[in-house]
Amino acid sequence: MRTSYRDPRRARLGNPHRRRPCHHLPDGRGGVSAPPRHRRLQGHLYPPIPPSQGTSRLARLLREETMTGPLNIEVLGEPIPQGSMKAFVRGKRAHLTSDNPRLKAWRQAVTLRARKHAGAYTGERPLHVTYRFHLTKPKSVRRWLPWVKPDLDKLIRAVNDGIGDAKVWDDDSRVTTITAWKVYEAPGYRPGVFITIREETQ
Repeated sequence: MRTSYRDPRRARLGNPHRRRPCHHLPDGRGGVSAPPRHRRLQGHLYPPIPPSQGTSRLARLLREETMTGPLNIEVLGEPIPQGSMKAFVRGKRAHLTSDNPRLKAWRQAVTLRARKHAGAYTGERPLHVTYRFHLTKPKSVRRWLPWVKPDLDKLIRAVNDGIGDAKVWDDDSRVTTITAWKVYEAPGYRPGVFITIREETQ
């Protein structure tokens, strides 16, 4: 009985005289083939990426790497609306003041809480700001949402002015999107405003 012996080293090396395929480009039949001659001469292994696609992808990656993360600010206390302004004359000069005497203290509270984040958004990206106002619910009220005064837009104006005084962003015009709602305080919550600031993305 004849037995054949196969050198395991030759099995690992394979047939040295067999032409090995060049694994560069698909040949359309499920395999691979060598690149065309003109691409071998130019040194290209794959077709170049169009400049427009490469630029947009690079720009998107750079934007994501340099973005500032979301910023959360919590200010406790009964939210006060901006209200109207009234004028009075003292001496020979006219002065403007709010018709709500509690507005100044509320704006100062917002500025004090936001001041530690001063300069957080000094770039050129648009901002999305979210406001959630928790109002005190009177005991005699049965409604589940405060569809009465204070107006939501006046509450936003007061908080916006307080954040602007703290210089959290360099220009109010950078705020392009505002999401806001007012609710009555729920169990476990205290009256106040909860603010989230983040940069807009495409």
